[in-house]
Amino acid sequence: MKYLGSMPDSFFRILSAEEEEVFRQWVRDNWKPDYKPEGFPVMHPVVRDEWRKLDEEDSSEPPLLASCDICEKLAELTRIVECGIDTDACQDCINNPTY
Repeated sequence: MKYLGSMPDSFFRILSAEEEEVFRQWVRDNWKPDYKPEGFPVMHPVVRDEWRKLDEEDSSEPPLLASCDICEKLAELTRIVECGIDTDACQDCINNPTY
């Protein structure tokens, strides 16, 4: 019979700070979007916690892209209001102004 539930956190030993960092690094090295390794429900709570964090980061909303008013490139824009200019510009146009 296959165990489908998660093991209580109290079944696991408390890790030292160094061990916890090793476990979290293992997750960062092995994490893939929309994937859980076999046996995930019974992995150490630190592994499950880090995996959930990466899943949440991956599922966050992507930046809103729009056409830059200056170069018309599709990019994440910043509003510029200075010296009589009121426009939305990409980072390239902000870093290298031609106006």
